[in-house]
Amino acid sequence: NIFIKRDGSLAAYLLDVSGHGMASAMLGMAATQYIRQTIDGFENDDLQASIMPQLLAKLEQEFPLERFNLYFSMIYLEIDHECRQMKWINAGHPDPILLRNGEAPLLLKGGGPFVGLDQAELVDEQQIELKPGDRIYLYSDGITERRNNDGGFFGEKQLLESLSCENQQPLQKQTDAVITDNDSYGAPLPPQDDITLVGLEIAKKL
Repeated sequence: NIFIKRDGSLAAYLLDVSGHGMASAMLGMAATQYIRQTIDGFENDDLQASIMPQLLAKLEQEFPLERFNLYFSMIYLEIDHECRQMKWINAGHPDPILLRNGEAPLLLKGGGPFVGLDQAELVDEQQIELKPGDRIYLYSDGITERRNNDGGFFGEKQLLESLSCENQQPLQKQTDAVITDNDSYGAPLPPQDDITLVGLEIAKKL
């Protein structure tokens, strides 16, 4: 889910609902639609303050654990191309990864509890200054929790190593190569969960 806001900034988000089956899938669809509709509503109201705390508060009201017996992780970010600044919130989702030329991939640690637990106040908004050529990766835990025949996990370490090995490739080829590494690790077993990997690159020229 990637889109351009009215102010020109890029917004992106991923979420992952607990459990499996129809109930989880339906909640995921509802939450995905609600997030976009809520952000559109904020823009219509021309809010000047950051929308992220308000977005979390509205999600907690709309999707309480007591109503659905499910919760979900979510990461939402905005990138301002003019000043190359990224702001984000992370509610229980895997940490995003910053890949910068000449440096090792970096997990952007931080965040708070899942959505649905009525603890939105524990999720802090974070920010980082980006450089031209920087890449940001968002992913589902289906990648890091991919098992092989011996029961081992692909894990964060393998993910970071895979990104590092392919860091000279164009963005799409790098993303495809990481998915191929993940598939090779888990073969011949099929994925046990959804596999999602999203790459964003900061333009070298405005």
